[in-house]
Amino acid sequence: DITTSVNELKNYDVRTNTAKLHINKAALFVNTDDKTTTYGTVDKAFTSDIQGLTNGDDASIVNLTYATKGYLSDTKTNDVGDYDITTSVNELKNYDVKTNTAKLHINKAALFVNTDDKTTTYGTVDKAFTSDIQGLTNGDDASIVNLTYATKGYLSDTKTNDVGDYDINTGVNELKNYDVKTNTAKLHINKAALFVNTDDKTTTYGTVDKAFTSDIQGLTNGDDASIVNLTYATKGYLSDTKTNDVGDYDINTSVNELKNYDVKTNTAKLHINKAALFVNTDDKTTTYGTVDKAFTSDIQGLTNGDDASIVNLTYATKGYLSNTKTNDVGDYDINTSVNELKNYDVKTNTAKLHINKAALFVNTDDKTTTYGTVDKAFTSDIQGLTNGDDASIVNLTYATKGYLSDTKTNDVGDYDITTSVNELKNYDVKTNTAKLHINKAALFVNTDDKTTTYGTVDKAFTSDIQGLTNGDDASIVNLTYATKGYLSNTKTNDVGDYDITTSVNELKNYDVKTNTANLHIKQADLTIQIGNASTVYGTKFDESQYGYKYKSGITNGDTKATLDAALGGMNYTNDAALDGTNGKWTKGVGDYDLKGKGVNNLTNYKVTYLNGTATVTPYTITEEEIVNPDGSPLYTTKYGQKDAFGTATFTGVNGDGTYELAITDSSALATAGAGKVTQDVGKNIYDTTVELSEAMNGNYQFADGATSKTFEKTASVTPAELTIKTKDVETEYGTVKTTTSEVEGLVNGDLPTGFIYDYGDYGGAYLDSNTKTNDVNTYHFGTKLSGAEFLKNYTITGGEADVKIDPKDVTFFVSGTGNTLDDITYTVDPDIDAQLAYGEHVDADYTPGNTLGDNQYGVVAHINGTPIISGDVAGNYRYNYGGLITLSPTVPTKPDIDPHNPSNLDGSGSWTSNMGKHGVPGVERVAGLASAELPFFKVEAGQVSHYGTYDVAADPDKVRLEPTGKRLPEPNQPKTQYREYTKALTTTDGTGMFRMVYDGSTFNITPVDDGALALMRMGDVKNNVELSAEALHAGFSEMGILLEDLDGVYVHFDTMA
Repeated sequence: DITTSVNELKNYDVRTNTAKLHINKAALFVNTDDKTTTYGTVDKAFTSDIQGLTNGDDASIVNLTYATKGYLSDTKTNDVGDYDITTSVNELKNYDVKTNTAKLHINKAALFVNTDDKTTTYGTVDKAFTSDIQGLTNGDDASIVNLTYATKGYLSDTKTNDVGDYDINTGVNELKNYDVKTNTAKLHINKAALFVNTDDKTTTYGTVDKAFTSDIQGLTNGDDASIVNLTYATKGYLSDTKTNDVGDYDINTSVNELKNYDVKTNTAKLHINKAALFVNTDDKTTTYGTVDKAFTSDIQGLTNGDDASIVNLTYATKGYLSNTKTNDVGDYDINTSVNELKNYDVKTNTAKLHINKAALFVNTDDKTTTYGTVDKAFTSDIQGLTNGDDASIVNLTYATKGYLSDTKTNDVGDYDITTSVNELKNYDVKTNTAKLHINKAALFVNTDDKTTTYGTVDKAFTSDIQGLTNGDDASIVNLTYATKGYLSNTKTNDVGDYDITTSVNELKNYDVKTNTANLHIKQADLTIQIGNASTVYGTKFDESQYGYKYKSGITNGDTKATLDAALGGMNYTNDAALDGTNGKWTKGVGDYDLKGKGVNNLTNYKVTYLNGTATVTPYTITEEEIVNPDGSPLYTTKYGQKDAFGTATFTGVNGDGTYELAITDSSALATAGAGKVTQDVGKNIYDTTVELSEAMNGNYQFADGATSKTFEKTASVTPAELTIKTKDVETEYGTVKTTTSEVEGLVNGDLPTGFIYDYGDYGGAYLDSNTKTNDVNTYHFGTKLSGAEFLKNYTITGGEADVKIDPKDVTFFVSGTGNTLDDITYTVDPDIDAQLAYGEHVDADYTPGNTLGDNQYGVVAHINGTPIISGDVAGNYRYNYGGLITLSPTVPTKPDIDPHNPSNLDGSGSWTSNMGKHGVPGVERVAGLASAELPFFKVEAGQVSHYGTYDVAADPDKVRLEPTGKRLPEPNQPKTQYREYTKALTTTDGTGMFRMVYDGSTFNITPVDDGALALMRMGDVKNNVELSAEALHAGFSEMGILLEDLDGVYVHFDTMA
């Protein structure tokens, strides 16, 4: 929106509109770079060049998404080949985005099949060869690789060759995505192993048994056990009839010489065991709480003259907790321990200790309570607890028919109390039967006082009964009432107070007491209703409408006539009526009280007067009292805007004066259509709706009680203002740019569709039907608008703008070479005339500028004979250029590097050789190498970072770099030479002057001026691959460096002096 503020104008009522500013989208170009990877290496670090960002926007607002069929997933590529890379850009509301289709190239991966060496034993053919496959990638597994093996070590599937070493050769099937390399493995045949395992042997002390046995394993090639002779020796036997002491002794085995086997034997064991001894302990019985430790045992198996004196027995049981306290009733193990007997293996039994129950007596006490009071606090005397037990282990439960529940007793009388005891596993329990006695409860009947009206007999007496208990309710109590206040069932006594006495039926469980209540007789009520009256707001009431009637309460034989005579007439008061002062006869519209009161009082009645209603109705306003007599409209608004409605004037009645009535609607306003506010322009052709004022307080109405009314042909619509906004145009000579216009002030839902803007020849800025620009200058023009029917509702202004034609930029770089300043050959890139408009031509020549040192000079350009500096405007063009003249008096061509014959080349620098030993860590040095993998590094402020490892391919016309996905370390080879060369290098980002230095191991690229440094900054996002390729090509073709002479490349971001 465009909003307009106007200064204070005392003679004007100022109204403004809200105009619109329309902003079109800018063009944005996203150019995605081609990419190369290796089969199985998914490298999604795609890069794009974004052109066209404007208005302070930067690349952070652009989110790029890449898609290619070359990658099947985040970890898997497609087969080797070329694939499209398509680029998607997030929605950018301010830009029209265009993208290109880049290429993804997938190279073959390297596959290494390393077959493992194998060892087998003579006579055993084992063809389960194994290989380690390295390099499978992209989700491929070993199932795609079919291997076949061949060796002279096996004569057949069951027979080996002689003991020794034999080659294993491996064959591999064709794999389209891999370059495959294999190795030659070895098969080694060893001697066979023979194992003689002599068995362990067990005997008893004094028994000699020399029947030793052995297991022979490993005989092969038709040999059997007849070739094996065994002999045994052990210290466990002292002679053929006598053993050594109880214990373990080695059995050693000797074997005769067997030339075809490696023989191994074991050392077996001879074991002499102990004799057996049995101790049997007897079972025992005692009573809970009585400890008896007199245990007994039977001993069997003593030999060799030993008797029971050598055996010491100790007893233990969980049945005894101490020397004076038993465990609970039950059976418990008796465990027997025996002293250490070195010549016997002793076995004991587990005997049983049985503990019986003790006797316990529980004597419950008698208890007394009152009917309805349940008291379960029974008490008992407990006798017979032993073994340290106290009453806390005894839980008693009582039962009696004297209690029907926890809150209700039985009738008055005596009832048994029986006692239950919880299960006590260590006691036999006995209980007694006690007595419960229940006494009568007290009951109070309090009868309530009562009031009645003279002549009304009401025998609905009430009493409050206190003391019912034990679940009893008032249904068991029958009450009888007596009073002198009632003479019969239909007639009362005189007005006054009378006693009420109460009688109660016989209740066996209660002692009953009653009170004496009071009966009071009072006056009767009489109700008189006052009648209603009404009038119109501002009109005096007619008092002949007033009256009254008896509504209720006449009793005791009285009539309307006798009561009228007693009243003596009625006095009236009307709350709605006024006395006519200042023309006011009524209060506002509404209902008011009409009151009355008799002249005399009625002594036998309490009289209530009910007010009547005095009603004031609204005054009805006519059309003639609202519409302007002079025919001027009630409401006027501007096209497309809803102006304030204002008011209509009305003179009131009842002395009210003049009212301003609000205008609330008009048919001049639109009722349908997107954004439509008003109808078309017209005078007094639309209707106006007027609404009653709240200040009237509801005292007025239109016909039929309406609060608003519509008056025909009382509203008008006037024209709106429309302003044309045409954009200024700025362009360069030779490029015709058109303008666009928009309007400010469209209202009422009108849209800028179908508009025709006519700019003519843009004030003379364009020639030949607007196909060519005029000379550099500024031109002024106007705009005509047509093409839409609704424009008739507007007053149209504006549309003026300017065309500014700027000089066209011509950019070029001049390179000069020669031996002296007199024989310089100039080369211009790009061509100047190719950049001029309309086929125009200029004469350009060049002269040397200031010296830059080191045989280098600047360049001065002359256009049509006039010298210019970079940025000068000549005619319709601005010339931007740079230049460098390099003199090379004695430049040798492509010298070879020979570490045995140091050379020196004076280009823009020099190089020497120290004849040092050249190391290998960076790149394998093979003479005539056409491609190699080299690490590339970035150096800035003394810090080295890794650009990556690239496959470098050197052709006569260019150098290609492809990422490998590897990360080779920095080279550490000795610096054996120094070569230096300065040259202007060109990339897609521009041209700059660079110095290249080779030290016998690494290639270093350094900017000479700020332009070259800026070029490197732009290329940093792509690891300066293009610049490195251009520099390496100059190194190979002009500095005489060979690819096999390089170990790494460094790109320096600090300019050289």
